Amino acid sequence: MENEHKNKETFNVNKSQIITTKGNNIIEEENTEGLLKLFVGGLNYLSLRDDIKSYFQTFGEVQSCSLLLDKDTGKSRCFAFVTIKDPKNILEKKILSRKHEINGKIVDVKRVVEGKKKRRNDGFF
Repeated sequence: MENEHKNKETFNVNKSQIITTKGNNIIEEENTEGLLKLFVGGLNYLSLRDDIKSYFQTFGEVQSCSLLLDKDTGKSRCFAFVTIKDPKNILEKKILSRKHEINGKIVDVKRVVEGKKKRRNDGFF
């Protein structure tokens, strides 16, 4: 059985574009210019994706919000990733310079720093 991650690579073409390829085919293209990507940690385990999205919509237009769940239990892993449109780069300082409380819990909000994606070891040596 062929490993589906084989020959899959990600390239940072420029500051505003990420292209993921599999073989010779482009399978994903994302424009990241004017976007602020955030890590939100320390969430209340009862927090829902909609709670997080609603909170960050007070700052600007939320493009995406992903609450990570445990694959075995389906329960929250108590962290999320949020992407907000920020075409003039004014929201980062506003968001990162304050404390945030979601569902009665102070959460840790940090800017996601995009780096080179690491290739996953599938257990084959």
